[in-house]
Parts: sequence; C-alpha cells; structure tokens
Amino acid sequence: MLAKQRGADLYVTVGSADKKKLMMENYNIPEERILSSRDTTFQRALMAMTNDRGVDIVLNSTSGDILHQSWQCLAPLGRFIEIGKRDFVQNSNLEMQKFLQSVTFAGVDLGVFAQNRPRAFQQILVEMVELHSKHVLEPIKPLNIIPISEIQQAMRMMQTGKHIGKIIVDCTGDQKVKVTLDRPYRAG
Repeated sequence: MLAKQRGADLYVTVGSADKKKLMMENYNIPEERILSSRDTTFQRALMAMTNDRGVDIVLNSTSGDILHQSWQCLAPLGRFIEIGKRDFVQNSNLEMQKFLQSVTFAGVDLGVFAQNRPRAFQQILVEMVELHSKHVLEPIKPLNIIPISEIQQAMRMMQTGKHIGKIIVDCTGDQKVKVTLDRPYRAG
C-alpha cells in the first residue's frame, strides 16, 4: 500500500467481515482501525480515535450519507479525494461550511486526466510501473479472473459490491460472448 510506504497512519472502512479480514491479513491494518462502510457509525468512531481532529486525507468512493459523513472526518487543511462518480452524476450537494477549515475537495477521474494531460498521465504510469518492478507496490489481492464469456457474472459480482479484490475480465483465447440484440439482426 503506497500510503503505508509513505508513513501514513491508516484508518480504513470496509463493507464486510471478509474484507476486514483481508485488510488485517494482507495489509497488517489493526482491527480497531477498520470500520464499517455500510452505515455512518464509522464517523463517530474515527473522530473518537483521532481526538476529534479527523484525518488529513480521505480517499473516498462512497456516495450519499456515507460520503457526507466521510467529509466530516476531514481534519483542518485536509484533502478529500473523491474517486466515485455517483454524487457527481446526480449533482448532489456538499456541506460548504467545512471549507472554513481550509480543506480541499478534489474529484478525480483518471480518464479525464489522461485525456487532458496525457504526458503527465504517462509519467505517472511510468512511475507506477517502476514502483511495481521494485516491489514497492504490489498488486491488489485477490484477483478474480473471469473469462469474457462470463462477462455477465463479472458485472453482477461487481454490482453487488461483495467481491473482494479486483475483477479482471480475461479476453484471451477463442471465447464466445452471448449478445442479446434489441431488434432482429438482418444480414445485408
């Protein structure tokens, strides 16, 4: 974990007991530093653990009330990095009073970054590959490799949010993908 390599004092939220176990076993996160992302109780617990200071950086992908509670966990001068899109697409509101503490809210979409700053994006990728080759960064585990012929299963797995690790769709080999057409196909 890059944040841990940089000396960050980590608190994490997870959506299941299996994900909690993964954080403890694979990333050595102490159990008391792992909170639930399925409800808003993590906010009170995190603030208590930080003596009501909050944290310097929030990396967030949640939405709705949980996003708002995560926003409240930000310490003065902190940075909130939003990598989810749901609240952006829905044009949701954000409590503005928090900005009186000189905090920063940044929405990050790597696709937009790559399209608008291709050289900078390429440089970041080169640096990530270098860190990986030096074993500073390790791949997220476990990897759920699913053949493209089972793309529906991969999508369902991702929609539930219950999978652990990353889902990789394998497009190699001679696989067939079931396609449903909205209207009859006419060869022409």
